[in-house]
Amino acid sequence: MFQIFESKYNVNKLFKCLENLRKKGYSNDVIDQILNTIVPNNKNYPIKLNIENRNDVMPPASFDYTSKTINIFSENLENYILKIINPTLKINSNMKKEDLFNNFVLHTLIHEVEHVYQHLIGNKYIEFPYQIIVEAYKDLTELKISKDTNPIYALMMIKNYFKQINKHGFLLERNANVESYDILYKVAKYENNSELQKFIKMQENTYLKYGYNGFYNGAIEESYKKTWQKSLYNALPKDEDIPIEDRVRYGLSIDKDTKEKVLKNKFNIN
Repeated sequence: MFQIFESKYNVNKLFKCLENLRKKGYSNDVIDQILNTIVPNNKNYPIKLNIENRNDVMPPASFDYTSKTINIFSENLENYILKIINPTLKINSNMKKEDLFNNFVLHTLIHEVEHVYQHLIGNKYIEFPYQIIVEAYKDLTELKISKDTNPIYALMMIKNYFKQINKHGFLLERNANVESYDILYKVAKYENNSELQKFIKMQENTYLKYGYNGFYNGAIEESYKKTWQKSLYNALPKDEDIPIEDRVRYGLSIDKDTKEKVLKNKFNIN
């Protein structure tokens, strides 16, 4: 895997972030400390943090690339996480509520930081080895509509685009989740927490499948075509020599045998 992504998250530092949550508890100050640990420091694209005690704003966490701001609405996020972990706790009595909650907090924060990295890659603020990913992250961040497009069709495109970008299978969402669960798995392994490793691996495998379990061969193809940008997809460079692990990681086209392994949870990117 490319060196920047080997080193952008230090397992020991992420473990200390979890320890901080355990010792100090969930608070705006702790969220701020974690984000300041993991947000990339890029002089060409400085990131601002907006952390508020609010429960009346959706989504509970987001990255706004236009204002270069990560927004966290902590009360809303806490309620959201508690809501999604309760079914898991009922099914698996071996899981600890505190562990699951803290890991989902960290997952959410890493997820938003991943959107920052995607923007840095797409705009070439940092080096990245695969041009197809650079172009995809740039293209899919915002919809490109030709001046010659019929106004009614353009409005339909915009409506469809905003519908698609909120889905788990959309490339930017899918890849942010894959990267986040990948590092959380490494932290759980570092802590020797076998129950959490199993759960996180299951979550990661769910997101790896997006783009491969339908009519498309990869989340890149699916995301372009579902946002009505087939011509842009066709223009992407597809002859790069990319290892199969990274093809799966980033949602690129793969061979039939690998696809079958991914769909059967038998492909490991860790």
